[in-house]
Amino acid sequence: NFKLMTSSSLNPGLGELAQILQADLATIGVTVEIEDVESATYNERFLPGDFDVAVHTFGRANKDPATLFGGAVVWYTNPETNPTKFDSDTYRELVEQGATTIDPAERREIYHAVTELIQDESFTIPIAQQPRTWAWLPEVRDFAYTLDNMPLWHAVWLDR
Repeated sequence: NFKLMTSSSLNPGLGELAQILQADLATIGVTVEIEDVESATYNERFLPGDFDVAVHTFGRANKDPATLFGGAVVWYTNPETNPTKFDSDTYRELVEQGATTIDPAERREIYHAVTELIQDESFTIPIAQQPRTWAWLPEVRDFAYTLDNMPLWHAVWLDR
């Protein structure tokens, strides 16, 4: 039994994901109390790790693996900056090796070892992808987004 911190006001879908997790865990007898906090409260508590379990989203996972470990806070190798406070010399070494190794076959082996360590330690557990969908009116011009599905606003304009 535990408290699950989320923030519906921070990111669309977080509250709903918390409810799904609560219902799924109830099927195996685990009681989950959802704490749906305001975004400011979530941000104050998340980085210092002031929670039992938290629903969190991250991006930068669809390019090179090194961008995931260097860009998404829940995968950081430093326990002082990772909200899970996970601390492992092996994890740090493998992530560093993966980021600095050029040979694709060696990198595959390194990231396989990272994946096994993550599965064994379970310090963060990806549950579901959260795709972003973009829609705009016909008069919106030059809308674009990155490989991380983040909008590029610098060139957007209205043709009116």
